Amino acid sequence: MKVKQNGHILGSLSVLTVVISFIFFLVERGPDANISLGITVLTTLGVLGVIFAVLAGIARKWGWLAAGVMGNGVVLVFAYLLWIAAGIGGV
Repeated sequence: MKVKQNGHILGSLSVLTVVISFIFFLVERGPDANISLGITVLTTLGVLGVIFAVLAGIARKWGWLAAGVMGNGVVLVFAYLLWIAAGIGGV
């Protein structure tokens, strides 16, 4: 019983990191946004979310694993594209 509940909690945390990343992106946009802060925050939240999703998968919650890895994967790809844009722009 305890393992199943932990799987739900870890899966919820994984999806919550995607939501927090989206809210952070909406708050920190604009011409004077700090790109390096955005890259750092999005990467940290993405990696934490993937870790939570994998731990939920270990607890046999496969739906949370799929949702968490896909959502946080999108966040990590976006952070990577920001990193490339910062390198091209000379920031």
